[in-house]
Amino acid sequence: MKVFLDTNILISGIFFSGNESRLLSFPNVELFTSDVALEELTEVVSRKFASLKADSKRIAFQEIYKATGDIHIVSERKSAKYLSEAVALVKGENDQKILAAVLYIKPDFFVTGDHHFHTAEIKKRVNTIRTIEALKELKILY
Repeated sequence: MKVFLDTNILISGIFFSGNESRLLSFPNVELFTSDVALEELTEVVSRKFASLKADSKRIAFQEIYKATGDIHIVSERKSAKYLSEAVALVKGENDQKILAAVLYIKPDFFVTGDHHFHTAEIKKRVNTIRTIEALKELKILY
């Protein structure tokens, strides 16, 4: 079972307890994300933790490293041939690159909370769902 995780799912799953955290720790799935999503993740953490001491930032980045250690990272280069299709489906350069990676992987589920990925046109190409739906599909929640 292949599950592709968007940036917002990674942020919530790494830094908060709850459904996203449960999804990240579920052992019976193969997790994927893109290098662009990881770049977004580190940018958000850098910005949000900017006012904290260096030790707090270091700990935050250690958590990212630990949490993403078992996640397959899809490079922008590998998914480049899907970029033109993604450009036609979603606005925003990073979102286009993330969607191209999703289209390249062809996961069983693309888990995201971003509403702009939940369109009929995108759902025709990939099973885009929210975390709670993924947990139910994976039989983590009933």
